[in-house]
Amino acid sequence: MNIATIQSINQAINRPEVLSGFLLSAKNVEDTLLDLSHFYDANPGNLALQTNEGIMLFCPVRKEYECHACFYPEFSGKLRLLATRQMLQWVFTRKKPIAIVCWPPRDNRAARHMSTLLGFRPTGKVKTDTLGRECLEYRLERESWEM
Repeated sequence: MNIATIQSINQAINRPEVLSGFLLSAKNVEDTLLDLSHFYDANPGNLALQTNEGIMLFCPVRKEYECHACFYPEFSGKLRLLATRQMLQWVFTRKKPIAIVCWPPRDNRAARHMSTLLGFRPTGKVKTDTLGRECLEYRLERESWEM
């Protein structure tokens, strides 16, 4: 695991099989490119961790981190789960947030299931993301992670 560069973040999210997951409503994914060049500039506390299985973005919000995951489809759920645990452990150990939150889309059952397997719990909060998807907040407290 290492800290991801802007180049590796952009390469990961713009893989067609990954990008299509973000842009389900896009008609032609091949003509679309996402650019997260501003990720570290937008907030010096932002962090991206990378493993062979994918990348997780962590954005500080008060004493918490909000996380976003981008995993490669060729890796199984078990490998994704192990990689995610490794990255969450890194953040809890080094950054010491009181909690990490994620917002999986309501219709992404796999993401919600993985969040639960990792110890995240739904809070009941709902928001609409920039792609118009209804997302549910899941929260993982540091105290429950350390148990």
